[in-house]
Amino acid sequence: MIFELDQKLAYETGFHIGDENLYSKNRTHKITYSGNLQNEKAFYLEILKPLLEELFGVQPKEKRWEERNAILMVINSKKVATFKINELGLPNGKKTHIRIPERIKEDPKLLRECLKGIGDTDFSVSFKKTRRGTYSEPRMDLFCRSTELADDIEDTLLSMQFTVKRKTKMRRGFLENRIRLHGKRNLELWLNTIGFVNPYRLAKIDVWRTFGEVRPYQSYHDYLTLLDSR
Repeated sequence: MIFELDQKLAYETGFHIGDENLYSKNRTHKITYSGNLQNEKAFYLEILKPLLEELFGVQPKEKRWEERNAILMVINSKKVATFKINELGLPNGKKTHIRIPERIKEDPKLLRECLKGIGDTDFSVSFKKTRRGTYSEPRMDLFCRSTELADDIEDTLLSMQFTVKRKTKMRRGFLENRIRLHGKRNLELWLNTIGFVNPYRLAKIDVWRTFGEVRPYQSYHDYLTLLDSR
């Protein structure tokens, strides 16, 4: 293998599954990572960018689209694109049938890191309003078009003793899979066995632990302001 498949690369592969697009054809070889500029700028600049530099020996190009509230990291590298396609089996182009690479599924440590990358990008963390009127009931949701990926994630989470709810329905002409982890037990199990690196996710959970609830429609800045007020 050109690059060593260790826990850091397994995490980056999870990130790829969640927030990355790969296109490799003729003389164009582009890997693009895209996130929310308002809430994930620190995540991209302080965590993702140094990780890509370390793993692949490249200098990602940073782009910001203020009008779309988007931040992008772009790698133009045939070597990296070819490795992802040929060695990891990640799709070139659409991710309709993407799944966790077999080499990662075979190793529990790599699999947990891959799930962490997926969690940092594709799983939302929210807090449902309870009968008491507080937004305190944890809920994690993942929506994806790839049934194969949903199967991989569901099977892995069940094997780790999570309580998983899954629904499949047609949405906007596409088959959509939803995986939901509901309740405090599931969130605590995730934090103890898989975890998050994304500062936005961690700040939201820190607000929940500190104040007992997290009201909807707040930004990363809002969470930091609340935490600074302690």
